[in-house]
Amino acid sequence: MLMRAALGIGMVFLFIPNTALACSCVTPGTPVEEMKKREVVFAGEVKRISKAEDWQYVTTFEITKAFKGVANGVTSIKIYADPAGPSCGIEFDVGEKYIVYASTYEGKLQTNRCTRTRKLSAAAEDLKALE
Repeated sequence: MLMRAALGIGMVFLFIPNTALACSCVTPGTPVEEMKKREVVFAGEVKRISKAEDWQYVTTFEITKAFKGVANGVTSIKIYADPAGPSCGIEFDVGEKYIVYASTYEGKLQTNRCTRTRKLSAAAEDLKALE
């Protein structure tokens, strides 16, 4: 009897649709706190977006201002990110300017919605604190 009840309960779970988990982030710290956590911080304009070899996208930025981790003379940088969605991904728009907080993961510079990465037009606090 107990076995039938357990089997019945298990069958119920087979018919419950899978749901994606929503992105859950800890609120980022101040611009200075977040800069300390990240390897690279810069302001730049999106020049190109392409599909990477996996499910990520690679975004090429033209650097307009480097705050951390960008060598002198480097004018562009590639950032990997998941597309926006439940995985805390972030989308960029070609021609738009952003402030980017990125870290190396699996050998690639990456960012997501859980960092302070945002459009430059919404980053006045960041620019004031980092300059």
